[in-house]
Amino acid sequence: MLTNKDIELIRSTREDVRGNRTIPIILFSEIENGKHPISGEPIIDNREDSVDAVVSEVSVRTSLDRRMENGIEIFTGDILIDVSLEDMPKGVTGDDVVKVKYVEKDYTVLAADYIGLGGFNRVEFIGRLTK
Repeated sequence: MLTNKDIELIRSTREDVRGNRTIPIILFSEIENGKHPISGEPIIDNREDSVDAVVSEVSVRTSLDRRMENGIEIFTGDILIDVSLEDMPKGVTGDDVVKVKYVEKDYTVLAADYIGLGGFNRVEFIGRLTK
């Protein structure tokens, strides 16, 4: 069982664990910026922001080539993207991110979850190669 001291140790060493594992990616976001004065439809601003992230490419596992995460099937070729909340662009939430560019390929964001041990400290995105 994890104790509060264990959680504090994990939090304090998080950046050491991320060291030399991050890579720059580009987050493409759609942010609502008010309503159209006549139609009332949302006005959407598109943003591109470069951030550092830990990216894991889903690869074939022994006798398992897919898994479920929050109701989404994860397949070989999908990516899991981990962005520290400190690195998220100001004014952008995980729900605003619709696409990611990683090693010159575009990935559609299927889901974004705030995660962390004993409190949220990062956003994990699931990306699938855009065709």
